[in-house]
Amino acid sequence: MKCTRLHPSLIIARLCHSESLLVEQHRRAELEAQMKAREEAKKKEKADRLQEDLKVHREAARYDPWGRGGGGAPHQSPTGQPISDLHQVATMSHAKLPSLL
Repeated sequence: MKCTRLHPSLIIARLCHSESLLVEQHRRAELEAQMKAREEAKKKEKADRLQEDLKVHREAARYDPWGRGGGGAPHQSPTGQPISDLHQVATMSHAKLPSLL
């Protein structure tokens, strides 16, 4: 039986080739991890923007530029007394309340 010995340069070449394959696999794994992290960051950013937009729309729907009702000066009778019952104002004729017109 003949013993075949590989030339040292062939051994080194095979080692370098297997080592380069390992390095390439390592780089590929790193790039895939970076791509996955970037994709997840984009998804999170998109979800955050969507939440912010929804928040802005909810606040815009609740916004009332005039504030809550009930402010301002009270209605007054011709004698100067405040009128707290607005049903009286509605039933009075316009002739009796010229200052409210």
